[in-house]
Amino acid sequence: PETGLYVFDYWEHRLEEEFKRSNRFRFPLGLAAFRIDGMIAEERLLDVASIILLDTRDVDVVTRFDHHTFLALLPHTGPQGVHLFSERVRQGLQELRLQDLAGEPVEWLTATTVSPDATLATARELLHRVIVDPAHI
Repeated sequence: PETGLYVFDYWEHRLEEEFKRSNRFRFPLGLAAFRIDGMIAEERLLDVASIILLDTRDVDVVTRFDHHTFLALLPHTGPQGVHLFSERVRQGLQELRLQDLAGEPVEWLTATTVSPDATLATARELLHRVIVDPAHI
């Protein structure tokens, strides 16, 4: 269904741009991931997108990575700001009281990271911090 979020290809392009800008000018670039533990009905995805978009600014870019994961790119947002954003969104998502396809309550997993980080050479590494690395969830 239509969620009003950016397509992943555009989001990834913006991630590359913002990552380079962050490293060049040394301003923070936050990234937040929201992952559903389970499957929800397609028609509820618009509700999820709406909750995430409620807390974003015009410069933020949000996408659906896969059926389970939503990503928010947050330029000029440091660790504390990314954490606050993530907590507000997670609370809003919990208040939806979504159920998975089996009728069980959905649990939300969140992960955040911030660049610039001297250990990261590419934007892809930043992305992998929130979608692959369990230490960041």
